[in-house]
Amino acid sequence: MNKKIVLLALMTSLFLASTTGRSQVRDQEKTCDLTVRIDNIREVKGEMQLGLYNKAENFPKVDKQYKLVIRKVTGKIFQYTFRGLPPGEYALAVFQDRNSDGKINKNMLGIPKEPYGFSNNIKPHLSAPSFEKTKFLLDSDKTVFITLFD
Repeated sequence: MNKKIVLLALMTSLFLASTTGRSQVRDQEKTCDLTVRIDNIREVKGEMQLGLYNKAENFPKVDKQYKLVIRKVTGKIFQYTFRGLPPGEYALAVFQDRNSDGKINKNMLGIPKEPYGFSNNIKPHLSAPSFEKTKFLLDSDKTVFITLFD
């Protein structure tokens, strides 16, 4: 009888350990889709550049994006979906590169001459906004609406 109880306890422990392990693996594999939508495009020309950031120290530095997407502007509404992102905190910096030269053109004071925007629709005053102000939590599929400032 003792052997049966020990065997039953061992089998129960193995079962619980295997199901807990599967649950943790499933949580680690969970991904989310992030759709970015921009509705206020004035001129249908050039390219839209979307910089997705997942680290405060990189935001909004060029070449420090977690993901960078460049797509041709084909209408007054622009939409793109980042697929398979791990859950976490993210921030977006976008601009419409109207002349397709690969950079955001600025005036002599350093103010962008091309339309730009940030997640949470934060409009900067004298410098780019912080990651803290623009970040959002991605823990399920989500759509973020961004307003371009001109």
